[in-house]
Amino acid sequence: MDSKVIQEEARKFQWYQSIPLTDGVVTEGETGESESKKIELMGLPKDLTGKSVLDIGCNEGFYSFEFEKRGATKIIAVDKSPRAKEKFEFVKSVFQSKVEFMSTDVLSLKRKNLGRFDYVLFLAVFHHLRFPMKVLDRVYDLTNDVAFLEFVEAVPLEHPELSALVRKMSKKVIYICFRQKISF
Repeated sequence: MDSKVIQEEARKFQWYQSIPLTDGVVTEGETGESESKKIELMGLPKDLTGKSVLDIGCNEGFYSFEFEKRGATKIIAVDKSPRAKEKFEFVKSVFQSKVEFMSTDVLSLKRKNLGRFDYVLFLAVFHHLRFPMKVLDRVYDLTNDVAFLEFVEAVPLEHPELSALVRKMSKKVIYICFRQKISF
């Protein structure tokens, strides 16, 4: 696809994630460079050849496509929003990607149907959940090696409690990573 055509098509959507599509064409997402910064925080190897990835709450698929660029071979991106799927499919066509999209919610994901994944992404989804502990059990069950969980919290601009201000200064995001193979 020609860069001009890609740019015209991208403008038809309202984007959440900022995804570099081609040289000079980036989706105008609300998140700016935060996706790239999160990738750095994850400390991922540049080469993920043969790894499997489950991206729960993928939205337009930034992380799924990033893992594919690094060589991951089995990648499933999950989101229940029809708008997210439409944008995801556009980006997938631009990248000529093999990432699979599933329109479902996290509680419908079962290890017996999907298996376990080397990497599970659960970024900025937790605050949308009705049954958070049940979902965390599901994420754990689907994880073979590492899961990245991001918790977004709302904190007032000023707060007398120091810990709340520390969280505010840390961009309101808590990153938790657990490894399945750790014994307790």
